[in-house]
Amino acid sequence: PPQLDNPDKFIFNAPEMLTLVHPMKGARIRFTTDGSDPDSVRATLYTSPLQVPGPLRVKAIAVMDGWYASDIKTFSVFSAGIKPKAAILLTQPDPKYSLQGAQSLFDQQKGDPGNLLVHWLGYREGPMKIHLAMEGDKEISRVIVSAGISHSSYVFPPLEVEVRAGMDSGRWESTTRIRPQQPTKYGPMENLACLVPLKKARWKYLEITVKPLPALPAWHSGKKQKAWAFVDEIFID
Repeated sequence: PPQLDNPDKFIFNAPEMLTLVHPMKGARIRFTTDGSDPDSVRATLYTSPLQVPGPLRVKAIAVMDGWYASDIKTFSVFSAGIKPKAAILLTQPDPKYSLQGAQSLFDQQKGDPGNLLVHWLGYREGPMKIHLAMEGDKEISRVIVSAGISHSSYVFPPLEVEVRAGMDSGRWESTTRIRPQQPTKYGPMENLACLVPLKKARWKYLEITVKPLPALPAWHSGKKQKAWAFVDEIFID
């Protein structure tokens, strides 16, 4: 399958771009960014690096005359966005998955859902709630919560992600909630970008709440048990 030229880089600061490579001379790369699986004929032919304006999920295959196409490789990457000037966790993660607390969510270190002990904050008994103070000099139009998915480890998409925004701490002028789609069967381990749109403004304060799924679905071996919600990064655009 295709590879990233830098396999450890998943967060990009403009004007950095995503570059795909393949070690075999003559191999061509075809890709999609709309969630569909690429094929060897209709998928876009990769010819130059890709811009990363926000969360970007690239599915790519390698093709070459006389060869079967490679397996699909999926890359989930993010743009760095705006950093808060202060971040305070209002609820604490499970002690086993606490790392450096709020600081871990803005350190530009992406987690691997196959290793939940590194770069992740984990919540199961209650929601993650974090208060952010912003500089107030840039317009903010969305918040992206990067969540981990690992069904066999009871790690599911959050039940709900809520973002409240205001100009004064504790006085919220805008509230937006999303409910990510839940799986109907076991699937691959991956990173999920939970995009929460906001009314565009120079918000000075944000409060983000991530609620774990209260009960695993009937098709899961741990049905009715509580699911985990894991978050490795928060991005603000």
